[in-house]
Amino acid sequence: IGTATLKGRVLRKGEPLIARISLSQTNLSKYTDTDEAGGFEIKNMAPGRWRVSISVPQDWKKRIEEWIDIAPQSVTERVFEFPAGRIVGMVVDANEAAVAGAKVSARRSRVADGEDGYQPRPRPVTSNEDGSFAIEDLFPESYGVSASTEDLGIALVEDVQVPRNGDSEPVTLRLGAVQGGTLVSVVLNLTNGEPVPKAWCRLATSSGVRFDQGQKRDDEGVLRIKNIPPGTYNVRVSSYGFEVKEHTVEIKAGETVELMDVLYEAGALRWALMDKGGAPLAYVDCRMVPNDPNSIEKIREGKTDANGLWIVRGLYPGEYTVTSTLSDGRGVSEVVLIKEHDFTHKEVVVD
Repeated sequence: IGTATLKGRVLRKGEPLIARISLSQTNLSKYTDTDEAGGFEIKNMAPGRWRVSISVPQDWKKRIEEWIDIAPQSVTERVFEFPAGRIVGMVVDANEAAVAGAKVSARRSRVADGEDGYQPRPRPVTSNEDGSFAIEDLFPESYGVSASTEDLGIALVEDVQVPRNGDSEPVTLRLGAVQGGTLVSVVLNLTNGEPVPKAWCRLATSSGVRFDQGQKRDDEGVLRIKNIPPGTYNVRVSSYGFEVKEHTVEIKAGETVELMDVLYEAGALRWALMDKGGAPLAYVDCRMVPNDPNSIEKIREGKTDANGLWIVRGLYPGEYTVTSTLSDGRGVSEVVLIKEHDFTHKEVVVD
């Protein structure tokens, strides 16, 4: 308990927003709600860095998060702007007729290692009877937008610019406008040889834009994605609790590419790096090495994100040594145990 105070307002399009405010700092947490004017006040705050999470009660997945620094015996005043950008457009077929019921998704165009991992992913929407759609509450940046149906396949438009408030330029997604190719993915469990019906298969363009195709696997673990626009794609195949396989495939008009993946059961690591005061250490180099020299797992490398987190998925069960090294040479090294179908969480402090 400290003597600092945080006063704030939460706005959307300049108007007050009713929201839940959550603040956390190491082992401390505080909660409050905004009033009708979008305002809130939290007293008796300890000094240091706090993570502020703001969510909308009607839809808890709509949230923003950021870090703020609180000085001792201070009154900090902040205005938090909830994103209000939209992607708007139409889904049509090759004859320019409206397509209703298409699944429309938006993905950030480029997510580099170390970028903020707390920005929520936009929820897919379904095109209306007239083919129109709107994806709301987006952050101001560039997105890839895709639409798909079982019969007409996939359409993708890249680099759609979204403003902080208001609509993007209208996007037209044309399904079936060009002859596409087909991707067939079969996934089996290495342990028992059985199909993995819930395995996902995610495609991304060569520029890194991911999109959702909407098709489901059958009971034999087979997924067939039709009418994919010709081009080169990165394909990631996995399921919860299994390793991740990656492929680079070239899709050609009228041709079929088949992928067969046998996945081992795996775990994951959530590595949280902070300083002695509990502040996250962002963009720090991390390395994960299996302690068993005969392990089939490869060495993993990456960086913590803006919130000091490094998340590694699809790890073969066993012991690993994880090392983080700061630019000034300071570092920390810990041994972690990865278990199948389990998420190992490790909080590490750098002196």
